[in-house]
Amino acid sequence: YQRQSPQKALDYINSLPAASRAKLSDKQRGLQSDIVTEQAEKYAAEANWNQATNRYGEVLKLNPDDVWTTYHYANALREAGEPAQADAAFARLAAKRPADPQQVYAYALYLSGSDRDDAALRHLNTLPQAKWDDNMRDMAQRIQLDTTLTAIDASLAAGNTTQAKQQLQQADLQDLSPVSYTHLTLPTKA
Repeated sequence: YQRQSPQKALDYINSLPAASRAKLSDKQRGLQSDIVTEQAEKYAAEANWNQATNRYGEVLKLNPDDVWTTYHYANALREAGEPAQADAAFARLAAKRPADPQQVYAYALYLSGSDRDDAALRHLNTLPQAKWDDNMRDMAQRIQLDTTLTAIDASLAAGNTTQAKQQLQQADLQDLSPVSYTHLTLPTKA
């Protein structure tokens, strides 16, 4: 039944006697989670954030420590205009699983996605860098690069090319692709 439809499989399990259902409770919870997650994703794709929030909240009741459900739930809350609730949802998960690399990355990704790169970098640094994966290293590098480029752009906008040149020389740009720094052409003196 599950291959045909998670709903059909769930209906079948629900039709079984209580003793049989008890043996399949994990499977039942997984199917319920899959069905409600699919609904939440549909609502999120339609930008129906209140409904997406409700559905992701239901999924979290079934799987309270699921990192990626928390990530989607927090993003839906933020989009629905509830940033404090979104932050609280992730803070609860971070308190439960502070040393979980997946939680650290997802929370940092959430923070970065809500224009809080400094907080994202701080959260990444709650985990020793020896435990970072490539995604974490890439995120940290991107945040540091963005910060550097923003400072250089501000110096240029203020007409302080000397400072911009110094910032550029001090920046660690060795891992950049040419596309990343093409907008950094400094003016030359006439």
